[in-house]
Amino acid sequence: MPPAGGAFAGEEPRGCQSDRAFEPASGGEGPGDRLTFVNSDLYDHGVYSDSPGNVFNLGIQAPRPDQRGDPGRAGHQIEVRCRIHPKMKLVVTVE
Repeated sequence: MPPAGGAFAGEEPRGCQSDRAFEPASGGEGPGDRLTFVNSDLYDHGVYSDSPGNVFNLGIQAPRPDQRGDPGRAGHQIEVRCRIHPKMKLVVTVE
């Protein structure tokens, strides 16, 4: 887990989707931590990453359900995007 006060500090790191954007837009994680993507929007989202060494695709996520993703190994930066809304971007640094 990142130190207290980090963008995803707390028991379970969360990336919220709201107003067709990720909140926060960036954050830090520890190796082995898992991100929970919460769709608080009125729209479906398609959360994925094509970052080398951290490729995942959570598929279509309807409003409200949570999805979990693995942010990968320390020293990597992961760019998380939405297949439906290409301007949505979340950058996660694995610390």
